[in-house]
Amino acid sequence: MTAPFTNPPPVPPAVPGRPVFQRAAALGLLVPVAIAGVVAWGISTDPSYAEVGDCVRADGPSTSPDVSVVDCGDPTAGYVVVGKVEDSADDARCAQFPGTVASYTEQRDSRELLLCLGENG
Repeated sequence: MTAPFTNPPPVPPAVPGRPVFQRAAALGLLVPVAIAGVVAWGISTDPSYAEVGDCVRADGPSTSPDVSVVDCGDPTAGYVVVGKVEDSADDARCAQFPGTVASYTEQRDSRELLLCLGENG
């Protein structure tokens, strides 16, 4: 005769909360939203998107500064954009913008950008 059949032990109840498949779906939604937020923040601080009247801060050496757009009330906002010239890196063109005390040039691929900067404040 064979051994009698026994039922397997009961499965412990799941941890309270949302089902696992819904947690994964939430993460699948949150991760792209977080990435989009980081990209948007990066674009909004990129100097190539600066417009006249925006404020910037410059960190690092004057020969190769790290420039980013910041709120004009930010204590690190040392400059305000008084002029913007696209497709030029000739800082002599800033002479046409009153109040220019510094300039920032940037070249990406074949595009050039010149920001003419005045003192903030």
